[in-house]
Amino acid sequence: MRRAVLVIAGLALSAPVGSLTAQNGGTFEIGGFGRYTISYDDSYNTVDESRNLWGGGARIGYFIGNNFALEIDGNSNPADIEANDPVLCPNATSCPLLHRNANLRGIYNIGSGGIGFMLGAGVGVTKLTKAIDHTAFTVGGLAGIRLRPASWFNIRLEGVLDFIPNGWNDESNTNIALQAGASLLFGGCSHDGDMISISPTSVALEPGQSQTFSSTAMYCGKDDAVSYRLTGPGSLDSLTGRYTATTPGTAQVTAYSRKGGLMSSANVTVRTPPPPVAAPAPAPAPAPAPRETFELSMVHFRFDRSDLTAGGRDTVMAIVNTLKARPTVNVDVIGHTDWIGTNAYNMKLSQARAETVRRFLVDNGISESRIMVKWRGEEEPIADNGSTAGRALNRRSEVKQNN
Repeated sequence: MRRAVLVIAGLALSAPVGSLTAQNGGTFEIGGFGRYTISYDDSYNTVDESRNLWGGGARIGYFIGNNFALEIDGNSNPADIEANDPVLCPNATSCPLLHRNANLRGIYNIGSGGIGFMLGAGVGVTKLTKAIDHTAFTVGGLAGIRLRPASWFNIRLEGVLDFIPNGWNDESNTNIALQAGASLLFGGCSHDGDMISISPTSVALEPGQSQTFSSTAMYCGKDDAVSYRLTGPGSLDSLTGRYTATTPGTAQVTAYSRKGGLMSSANVTVRTPPPPVAAPAPAPAPAPAPRETFELSMVHFRFDRSDLTAGGRDTVMAIVNTLKARPTVNVDVIGHTDWIGTNAYNMKLSQARAETVRRFLVDNGISESRIMVKWRGEEEPIADNGSTAGRALNRRSEVKQNN
């Protein structure tokens, strides 16, 4: 026993501490062990007790999560009950006994690297055969050390305690034993690189705006599928990660890795939109251009004549210059006579006088469209026709603005 302890201690010191990880979920463990029972069932007497304390067994386990395993083990210890036992072996020279245990335990592994620790508890069945036929239930625990010379090979040293509430002869018993053995591990994977990230990690939006989140996840060294979940206002496509803001508030988009069970979250702030900007006031309409005006002008004629005098031509030329300087002004040219002559004759004479002025204006560059010709005969005198001076004033053509 002492030599075995020294060997195990040497392996512990030589194991590559820190270079190996603890067991990961999905790993199987199969192994065997030797067993030395420190405290044995004392409800019967055995021959050569030191020889009867040695036994062995096997185990199989499965890591349902990182560092936590469910394990089944079984072991047996052969023994001999004292001959001539008045109850069990009367008149016998040899009375063999076989002590068997089967246990189901949950074991948690602590620490990583080349050495770790184990704590476990569970239930089991103990069975005595040959000289005694008895079966009882047990509860117990385990504590020990796990050495990891390689990722696939472990050495275990552990102490176990099994309490038998209702043993042989209805006596309660406690069995305490040391176990040392080796295990092979296979399956599973390394979760050192398991991760998930989300991008962007925060965003500010206004109602109606959208943001697509992206995520990267790894499980067992491979890409892991990702789904998205939303907490708070808004809508989210769980497959693409596209978020659409609806109402002001705060929300959280969380990416989940489907195999690894990891998550990473991003914060979303949905702002209250600012009030709409008022449209600028329209520019004031430009001030209208000042209206061009034209003062009434008169062109006088000789008695019973419609041709222009020299002074009349000067007057009409002045009118031409004014109209060219004021291109928006349109005019009426209205012919008049004195009262001498018949009304019909005077009406034709006033028309001829208006036409004379019109032709002069057109011949000197004024558009015909700007000129309207009218005639009144003797009907609109401006002076007394009873005097020579008055009649001279009435023989006229008036040029006046009509717009």
